[in-house]
Formats: sequence, structure tokens, C-alpha cells
Amino acid sequence: MPFAIKDNFEVKGLRELMDRLAKFPVAMRTACRRAARKVAGQIARLARAKAPSRKETVKVGNRTVRMYGASQTLKKSIGVKVTTTRMGIVTAIVGPKRKSESEVFIAYYKPRKAYPAQRNVTVTANPVKYAHLVELGFNAKIWGTGKTVRVAPKPFLRPALDGNKSQVSTITASYFQIVIDDLISKGKLAPETGGDT
Repeated sequence: MPFAIKDNFEVKGLRELMDRLAKFPVAMRTACRRAARKVAGQIARLARAKAPSRKETVKVGNRTVRMYGASQTLKKSIGVKVTTTRMGIVTAIVGPKRKSESEVFIAYYKPRKAYPAQRNVTVTANPVKYAHLVELGFNAKIWGTGKTVRVAPKPFLRPALDGNKSQVSTITASYFQIVIDDLISKGKLAPETGGDT
């Protein structure tokens, strides 16, 4: 199940620009979507840079397979999705893509009801299933001993999000200004008063 780190960005100093675009909801939505995609793209790039990036491989038969936990699948899977509700609310989602998978080598695979314990096998790793564990840390139960060990978090999304907060207003204002300039050039908006022509 995917996890979410939610944050609402307050865009300051844009009331005048938004008032000018109030009669053009499609143009306003377009500006918001473009700004959200730009900011989310910057967050995704920073998150990819901060994601764990060990590289370890092992030879399995005649194939070279990455080690579990060092496959770089998480780093490569981080992407952006921008959605708009019917009410016009724009949301940018940054995180691992659902279809990002890779075959990885694992030295020991603990038993479950469906299969016995296995050693030295290849399994499919999907970052959607473990990204939250990397970001937030987790308690790992050592099978066979009953002991629990705390695995420290390695945050990559939250630092990326926090590192881009200051740019949200600037980027959003610039996209609103582009839309306003476009409407003025098409004669749909008067440059002096901001009223319709």
C-alpha cells in the first residue's frame, strides 16, 4: 500500500494575480497544474538524489542480479503525477511509480504459509511496497529468535519537500504571470485595469 507525506503549500502574494484570472478558470487551472508539475519535478529530482543508492550485484547462474536493498529500484522509480479534481483542486503526487519493479537477489527468504524458507533466491522488488519503510524506519523481527531490531529511517521525500517550499510562491507567480501575459496578447484581458476587453 502506498504511503503519503502530505503538505499544503501556502502561496503568498498571489491574490492580485488570482483576482485577474478569476474570470478565466481554465487558464487559472492550467497555470496551477504547470506550477505544480514544475515544483513536483524539482522535489522528485531531489528525492532521487537523496534516496539510498548502494550498488551490489551477485552472479546467479549466467546472470548478474542486484542485491536486495541495493537494487536502486527505489531511486529510479520516483516520479510525478499531477491530478485535478472537479472542483479545480490541483494535487501533485511525488513517489514511487506502481509498475516499477526489478528482480533482486536475496540471501535468505523467511518461510510463510505458502512456501518454505529459501536461501539464495531471486525475488521481485516493488518500491511501492517498501518506500515508506525506508522513509520512516521500521521494527524488524528477527525470524527464529523473537528479537526485534529498530531499522533507522533514511528519509528522502520529506527533506526534498522541505527543500523546495521556498520556491513554490515564486514558481506559481511566474506561471500565473505567463497566463496573464498570454491573455493580454490575445486581447482577452486589458493590461492596465485587469478587466475583460
